[in-house]
Amino acid sequence: MSRGVLHCFSGNMEMAEQVMSMGFYISVAGPVTFRKAKGLQEIAAKIPDDYLLVETDAPYLSPEPFRGKRNEPAYIMHTLEQL
Repeated sequence: MSRGVLHCFSGNMEMAEQVMSMGFYISVAGPVTFRKAKGLQEIAAKIPDDYLLVETDAPYLSPEPFRGKRNEPAYIMHTLEQL
């Protein structure tokens, strides 16, 4: 049973492991699609599917190729495809 969600995760693997051990889901948003987010992409790839959530954080944090524009729920597929 989850205790909550770590919203818009941008931490390191140690933090991810710690919050998962406490029963939290980890949610990633548009920044995981950014070219310079290789570290976050690697961490997201290591998070078990049963702990990983994907969010838009609309109207903020648009994924590539919409970075800098108003985020929309329809853009979540770009974030999901990155994972």
